Amino acid sequence: MGSYYSPSELDDKAHEIIKEAKAATIRDAESYRDAVNAKYQTDYNNAGNTGTAPPAMMPIGPDEEKEFEGWLDTYFDWIPPAYADYTKPQPEGFDSIISACKSVETTFGQSDGAIGNSDTSYINKAESEMGEWLGSLSENLQNNFLVPFPVIASNHGKIAQMLRMAMEGTQNIYAGQKRDISECADQTIDALKDVGGRDGGSESMGLTILGALTSIAGAALAIPSGGTSLAVTGVVLATIGAGTSIGGQLVPADQTLPLGGDTADDVISNMLDRMSDICTKVYDKEQDVCDVLSKNYDLLSTLRQLANAKGESGPVVPLRPTIADSKDPTSGLTPRD
Repeated sequence: MGSYYSPSELDDKAHEIIKEAKAATIRDAESYRDAVNAKYQTDYNNAGNTGTAPPAMMPIGPDEEKEFEGWLDTYFDWIPPAYADYTKPQPEGFDSIISACKSVETTFGQSDGAIGNSDTSYINKAESEMGEWLGSLSENLQNNFLVPFPVIASNHGKIAQMLRMAMEGTQNIYAGQKRDISECADQTIDALKDVGGRDGGSESMGLTILGALTSIAGAALAIPSGGTSLAVTGVVLATIGAGTSIGGQLVPADQTLPLGGDTADDVISNMLDRMSDICTKVYDKEQDVCDVLSKNYDLLSTLRQLANAKGESGPVVPLRPTIADSKDPTSGLTPRD
């Protein structure tokens, strides 16, 4: 991977998360069953009985195992679409508008009176030639168009520079989003692979699951042998609804959020929290860019309205020269002696 995964690579990671989540859930389930049986054995012996107690929970049969795996496919099928939400927009999509802004910057420049393009520099020659003429039309053309034009042009260069920087900033935001969601996928997979480990062969993990009444593993394997999955679906839908209502959601590079958990459900919940945090940070950064653009838009709009009200050239748009609409230019132009 480069700085972040491509859409297809991220989709592959999302499906790998499903694979590892299913495997981790099955490990959770096995630990849960072992814990139940171990607790029952302890209770059996404490009651004065000797020997091996009959199992409180029997291993599920092939048909129920197949049903359980099918249920898990449905339970986790929201993960690829959730990750797909983070593939748009692609940072590369801003390259064309950034290039266009750079072209305007090059043409108009960003310093007062410094026009970068040789064609627009002919304005200086026009100003020199109009200096050989007297009259109202000559004065109007010089004062309202030729003289302010270099400054107006440089202002356009500054606007283009501002827009380019805003787009580059936006591009960086989405690149950060892609980086963070890629890291989130990798960390989720690693955390799921760690789920279900036992300490010294004890049933400590199963006891943890046993105490988590909302655990999907506990809910799934609490089905009596040969029972239906409808009741489990009800529990699962409530859990999925609570989790996915967060939705698909930039985290500072120095901030690492732990995604590990005792159960598969814990890891997926931590993943959703991380996705939510990424979404929140992206939104905040987008608002920063929007605030800058909005303030600049308000400023430029006000300046143009003031110029129009006064009938003068503004800092962004020159006044249309009177000579452009004159039916008899000679009436306002007199050659200098």
